Amino acid sequence: MNNQYLFILNEEGRRVTSYVIGVHGDTMEAVKSYAAEQFPGKATLEGGEEEQHLFVDEGKVYVDGKFVDYVPSAAETQAVQLTALDANYSTQLNALKDQIIVASTVDQDEDYAKELRQQRQDLQTEYIEKRGAL
Repeated sequence: MNNQYLFILNEEGRRVTSYVIGVHGDTMEAVKSYAAEQFPGKATLEGGEEEQHLFVDEGKVYVDGKFVDYVPSAAETQAVQLTALDANYSTQLNALKDQIIVASTVDQDEDYAKELRQQRQDLQTEYIEKRGAL
């Protein structure tokens, strides 16, 4: 199948969406008119299966008339790193919290619960330091 597409691009040249002739309009002009209503002022690119593949499968962006690798911004990279760090420490901190509850209430072992509380406090301090560094 050889679909013809109209790609809607953001300011960075990343594909926002694709419209297909025959689905979103019978002609490229009809598709362009529809796209202009949905995404006024956005850049567009006409293309086929190859361009769709470059955008969707390879994650390319269209800049200055050519496809190039997408390079995430510093803010995007930081957001990914923070999300991973948060998930990692959240899991560890919750596990320690559960162990403290069991040690304190079920086992009634306050010495062990105190040791676990200190481990949790140390882990929280480490987490805050690492998060601050990002």
